[in-house]
Amino acid sequence: MWARRVTPIILVAALFLVPAKADLIVAGSTSAIFANPSGSTGVNGNVWNYDPNDPTGYGTVTFNGTGFSGSHYGSFNFGSITLANNGQQPNGEFAVDLVLTILFTTPAGQHVTFTDGLEVDAKPGSSHSDELELDILGFPGPQFFTVDGTTYEVAYDGFFNSSTNNGTRVTSLFVPNHGGTATAYLWGSVTDPPSSVPEPASVCFLATVVGGIFQSLRRKMGH
Repeated sequence: MWARRVTPIILVAALFLVPAKADLIVAGSTSAIFANPSGSTGVNGNVWNYDPNDPTGYGTVTFNGTGFSGSHYGSFNFGSITLANNGQQPNGEFAVDLVLTILFTTPAGQHVTFTDGLEVDAKPGSSHSDELELDILGFPGPQFFTVDGTTYEVAYDGFFNSSTNNGTRVTSLFVPNHGGTATAYLWGSVTDPPSSVPEPASVCFLATVVGGIFQSLRRKMGH
């Protein structure tokens, strides 16, 4: 009988060791700018004209932000990047930083920023066969924000070939001919980090409680 009495008490005490998870629904929008271009390449907000000798934009890289919402355990499409081969290409490599900002409306007032490195490899050709390749160089680490005492992790999962699910990860885009484009979609996620291991003080507290209960019951059973 004493075991039936002890079991509920142990279960209640064990609750002290299980951190509660907040139920967080996230929503917001993304935007990006290009920064720190190599040479004298032109940057206009979310559009990068990488050829310093081409004011008309024979080749451009564009990032389009988007809105998102859902459970914090899900993955989100954070926008897309498009490489356009619009004409005669220069011969060279050009680099730039993509600076992505994620602004949360739920929870309100939260934002994080990621910086990814990009490089264009342009090769002139003939008969509209100029080759253009965009390499995605970086893989930024996660960012964090705290809501009501709980810290949440925002992960930059990388670029994929699908706008509706994670699809296949891509590390470069290739456009072999004039007039062509290629697009990749940036995916990420918002999660709360795994529950931490109970602190030693909590373990000692539970052991003291349980030990006291057993001692009390043994004394009662001895009478």
